[in-house]
Amino acid sequence: MKTLSLVISLVCVEVSFSAQYCPRGWSYYPPTGSCFTTLNKHLYWDEARRECASLARGSSLASVSTREENNFVINLIKRHGANEKVGFWMGANDLRREGVYVWLDGYKVTFTDWSKTPVVQPDDWKNNEDCVHWWKANGYSWNDAHCNKTGGLSAVCKMPAL
Repeated sequence: MKTLSLVISLVCVEVSFSAQYCPRGWSYYPPTGSCFTTLNKHLYWDEARRECASLARGSSLASVSTREENNFVINLIKRHGANEKVGFWMGANDLRREGVYVWLDGYKVTFTDWSKTPVVQPDDWKNNEDCVHWWKANGYSWNDAHCNKTGGLSAVCKMPAL
């Protein structure tokens, strides 16, 4: 009778990677290492700002810096905020100086996607529109609106991935 010997060789490999993730209910955007979520309730702009800030450390009303990131947010809105009839607040505003749009962190807005119809935006209608939202009626292009828009709007929040 022959005895069969089996030699098993184990090779250990150390793998190192940086895993980033978002909390449940948030969507990950890899190019910026950011997470986004929607607030699907009607809020004035400042209420939305405060509520986003309360969700997680580093969370605020959303900012976007490229067309690709803007499109990512629009797709998120379409998936998770379909019931919103008007739009979603973002962090862009010209509260400090009319016509100079900045994000909540103070950085100047460099990428824009202002609506071009029915009226070219931003228009500061009645000298009283200082907060920006994705406007559903115009394919989620941007519109400046009164920060205490009657009935409020939903919002998009952003935070760094964990």
